[in-house]
Amino acid sequence: MSTVLIADQHPVIAESIKYILETNDFINVIGQVLTGKELFKYLENRAPDVLMIEIDLPQLNGIHALRQIKQQYPHIKILVLKRALQDIFRKQTRQILCIKQ
Repeated sequence: MSTVLIADQHPVIAESIKYILETNDFINVIGQVLTGKELFKYLENRAPDVLMIEIDLPQLNGIHALRQIKQQYPHIKILVLKRALQDIFRKQTRQILCIKQ
């Protein structure tokens, strides 16, 4: 079973994602956080298999957060949540996560 942590500043969105994911027997949502500070505090105690992260989390720049997570927790798979990434953020996100176009 894969564990998932949802990091999104919008509780309704986070709850909706959690509801959808929990219909799958192979996914266990282990937590939800609303800010960048909450995210890193959570990761200190428990690292998920997958992190679903909104790029615009309060209290921490999303690009900076991705860099830190990839350095400190390289085993975590990351899914970035955002309706429309600006080109500069899209390029930086791909570089950090090593995604080829």
